[in-house]
Amino acid sequence: MGLNGRNTLLFPIYTYKVVTVYFFGSFEYVSDSRGRVSIPPRYRSAFLKGVVIKESPDTCLELYTIEGFEEETSKRLGDHASNRKKEGRQVRRNFLAGAFEIDLDSQGRILIPPKFREYLGNEKNITIVGCGDYIEIWPSSNWNNEKLINKKDE
Repeated sequence: MGLNGRNTLLFPIYTYKVVTVYFFGSFEYVSDSRGRVSIPPRYRSAFLKGVVIKESPDTCLELYTIEGFEEETSKRLGDHASNRKKEGRQVRRNFLAGAFEIDLDSQGRILIPPKFREYLGNEKNITIVGCGDYIEIWPSSNWNNEKLINKKDE
């Protein structure tokens, strides 16, 4: 549920939708003392209905639009849409359990919840990375290391 008390997620989700926003580029920001981080201006309108935030296995955070999160959930559930089978329950736990809905404030910022700030090592210097249908939030030092690893793999 978003900070404004509304639940904008539409479940059950079993159909695919067309992605209308394509996120790209990287942007440097500094989080304030309350854990607020600006979203790049060109992408703010995509998050007006809400933002879904979750931990990534790559020591960063993933940000989805509501529609993008619904689409990603549908893709991940795929053949495991039923919770009657163990595989379906595992997919749900791994992807959905850590997700949290937040809102964009009037200044185009999100408030990163404390548990997610801790996951980022409480680092103030943040890099926002567009990844197509979602955005990643990295501690800048980790992102710099990730870029070096990616260059070696090219």
